[in-house]
Amino acid sequence: MDASIEVTNNEGDTTEHITEEFHRLTVQPWLPRDEGGEEITAGPLDWCNAASVEFDEDDDAVRVSISVGSPMGGFTFTIRRLPEDAPDRGGQLIMHLPHPNQPSLHAPLGELHEGAYVIDGIG
Repeated sequence: MDASIEVTNNEGDTTEHITEEFHRLTVQPWLPRDEGGEEITAGPLDWCNAASVEFDEDDDAVRVSISVGSPMGGFTFTIRRLPEDAPDRGGQLIMHLPHPNQPSLHAPLGELHEGAYVIDGIG
């Protein structure tokens, strides 16, 4: 799949524009460094290991994964289109979200209110 990637800095200026064929893009947040060159690990986005976007043409889906805490795996949000000939809701977009009862969950979730969860043990 051909896709276009636009990279912007914190001021919103485009720093790079890439057109490539890819199906998955993974990004790790840049952590600032102290005067000795060591990463400063406490601060904004220090909880985020990586985020990725995957385009799955076979499943007609886009998946966004965000890894927090453990670098193994991540929370994955998926939007996919059901096949036109599906017996129910054919052609409609379906959104799958992480939830507390999901098997093999990346980290424990506690419901804050409908549609919002606290990630237990992180932060």
